[in-house]
Amino acid sequence: MSTQAPATGPAASTQKPTLSGVRIRTRKAVKKATKFDPVQFRNEVLTLVSAHELSSDEESGDEAEKNELDAEFERVASGLEAAGQKLDYRRYGESLIEIFLTGTVLDPGGVLVSLGENPPLPCRVFGSPDGSYEDIKKRVEVFNRVIRRYKYLQKISEDVMENVIQYLNKWSPAEGKALGTAVGVFMGYGLLPFTVLRSLMKDHLVKDGTALTCLTFVLKGYLRDNTVAHLFTNLAKANGMDQKLLDFLPPNKRDITHFEEHFTKEDMSGLVEVFAKRRRNLEKERLAVDMKLLVLEEKNWRGGGFRG
Repeated sequence: MSTQAPATGPAASTQKPTLSGVRIRTRKAVKKATKFDPVQFRNEVLTLVSAHELSSDEESGDEAEKNELDAEFERVASGLEAAGQKLDYRRYGESLIEIFLTGTVLDPGGVLVSLGENPPLPCRVFGSPDGSYEDIKKRVEVFNRVIRRYKYLQKISEDVMENVIQYLNKWSPAEGKALGTAVGVFMGYGLLPFTVLRSLMKDHLVKDGTALTCLTFVLKGYLRDNTVAHLFTNLAKANGMDQKLLDFLPPNKRDITHFEEHFTKEDMSGLVEVFAKRRRNLEKERLAVDMKLLVLEEKNWRGGGFRG
């Protein structure tokens, strides 16, 4: 009986034993998580936008849209759209919207982080020279274009706006006017729900009149392109905020007389008239309900009879 001689040579020395039926797992490369760094994101956004140039197609684009933006804002809008292809807008959505509103990101407590040597974002809301509706609308149109491109930013903008509004008392009156007008324009575009106004009802904003001042700019911005009736319809849908407008007045002025005086002085008599009419109608409805209850109680009393 013949036997096979064991293998010799280099091949034999490199042969390794194997275990039948055992799966050998290979270790996958571990992806190292990147540090969340809003300041670095801000720097990259500002750098990319600053260096961006319009393509020939964009320069010869839709004239109707170009009329809405001056040349610089057109370039910035295009730059922000392009930057979204390189940067993580989904992860840093809150930071992006803070940059659009204030020009930089916010530290806890609403503190604006210094820009350092970075160029400011030309379309930032706080950069408006006068906070006028015409100027703010151009700035909001820039971000409206970005939101149309990256639709997930719309929901993020709601949370950011509520957060930013509560720090109104930390900024200048000019910045407060610009922010309030921008909120109104955002609402006019349908990009923000009216529920964001809840942030204005915080005690520290109401007691010194900051909330009322900002609300006035919000409503003026919204009413430039919308009717008072449409305004109250949306306020009613926002958890009955149409019945809470007096709550924006300081406690010592929280009555219908001061409400009417303030908004009449602001040339918003149409709002005053509709608000007064809705209050009268509400009082009539409440009175009708009370009368029905009284009649029902009377019937129940008579039906039960009088027992001494």
